[in-house]
Formats: sequence, structure tokens, C-alpha cells
Amino acid sequence: MRHLDIHDDRGVTLTELMVTIMLLTIVGVIFSAVMVSSLDATRNAEGAARSNDDIRLAIATMDREVRSASQICVPAPEFSANTFVFETRATTGATRTIMYRYADDDNDGVGSLMKSVDGGQETEVVETIVNGFVATQNGTEEFLFTNQGVNEEIGSSSTVVGSPSFGKVISVRVWVDSNPRDDISPKLETTELSGRNIWTPNAGCSG
Repeated sequence: MRHLDIHDDRGVTLTELMVTIMLLTIVGVIFSAVMVSSLDATRNAEGAARSNDDIRLAIATMDREVRSASQICVPAPEFSANTFVFETRATTGATRTIMYRYADDDNDGVGSLMKSVDGGQETEVVETIVNGFVATQNGTEEFLFTNQGVNEEIGSSSTVVGSPSFGKVISVRVWVDSNPRDDISPKLETTELSGRNIWTPNAGCSG
């Protein structure tokens, strides 16, 4: 009958220990890489969703403001711009000038949508607007705002009139992406804003 030797000094060899440590290190590196990749993907997806929500809220606000506008100053009919200026009347009866502007101060293609009232301090409405980045990638202009007014000539005369929506409808085209260099493609948000109370488009804009 064999007796168990409680004083047996047998264990792992140095080689076995080194192999075990190496395997654990490799597994740890792979696991860490997977975790970092998963966290980045989650963060990018959350950022994209947040940017989409922000621009939709901003467009909804613009729509309410433009609906009661008395004049659209910039862009002029048939023109596009990265600045949108219009006049509206406050509840007190005073005229207010509202400006939205695409700001990309470092010209890297990633900017913000800024807003000011009556020439006051600008506030950031939406960050990570990437119209400039998309324009560079596609080789096309990507203006945020386009005035849909179209001049129409009457017969052979030089008389020019406007269509029923002349100067009253602004197309908005905004690309957003929380990180334009990740694997998530920029999201395009488009809409049309109508100045329903405008009777004399682009007439009498101050400044």
C-alpha cells in the first residue's frame, strides 16, 4: 500500500511557470483590446445618437422661429450659405434679428451650429457639425442653408417676379457626427423651413 508523502517537494518547473505567465499575458492583452474596442464602439454610438437628437431639436426650434418671421435676410433667393439670418417679431412687438451660423474656426471640417439674437453673444446649439468634412470627402459644396426662391421672367420683357414661395422657404442640410474619424458614417438631417408670415421677401432687412 502506497502512502502519501506530505513532504513531497514536487511542483511546477520554471519552464512551466514561464509558459503559464506568457499565456495569461496573451489572454489579458486580447481581452483588454476587445474591451477597449467595445467601449469605443458604445461611446461612438451614444455620441452619434446624441448628435442626431441635438440637431433635430435645433431644427424644430428654427422651424418655430421662422414660422413667425417677417423677413429672411440671408441667404438671398437662389443662394446658399452657412449663415441663416431672419427677422421676427417678439411678443412685445419689437423686431428681433436671429442668426444661425456654422462655425469651423480651425477649418478642419468639424464645427458647431451657433446662434445669436440681435447681434448678442453667440451660443453653441449643436456641436460636431461636419458639413466641411463631408464636402472635403465628396468634393462637393455642403452648405447648411439654401433659399429656394427662384426668379421667373415674364415673356421677353425684363420684368422679374418671384414664385409663390419666393424667398420664404429655406432648405436645411446638416451633417452630424460625434467622431467623423470612427467607423460610424455621418448622419444627414434635412428639412424645409417656411416663413409663413412673410409677405415681402428680403425687403427691409436691417443690416
